[in-house]
Amino acid sequence: MSDQKESKSIIGGLLRRVFLISAIVMAISVVIAIALQSKQAAISIGSGWVIGFVSFFVLVMTVMKSFSGEHVKSVGWAIVGILKLGVLGGVLWLLITRGHVEPFSFMGGFSILVFALIIEGVRLNCGKADAI
Repeated sequence: MSDQKESKSIIGGLLRRVFLISAIVMAISVVIAIALQSKQAAISIGSGWVIGFVSFFVLVMTVMKSFSGEHVKSVGWAIVGILKLGVLGGVLWLLITRGHVEPFSFMGGFSILVFALIIEGVRLNCGKADAI
């Protein structure tokens, strides 16, 4: 049971750090977009970031629930993962085809999470895991 608590603590710390890093990068990107592009570009960046982070959060929770306990609970959580991809695809299709977001700015916001994960991976690899 302590292994589960420890892994939840590690994952919780990872999620907090990735959220913090990506939120800072997103805020800077939105300010730059407002100054240099348009309000619509800033909204698109923010929307992409929110959808990207929610998707990542659901992925992390799905993986954690799938491998918790003594037995792998893959079928039910695999269905959740497939449903997540379907919902994500539907939301992306609606936002982009209806013109609610600018596709390039939206993907920039969506990609912020990737950069935050790279930064966190480099930080952990450099042995500074206890810094935050």
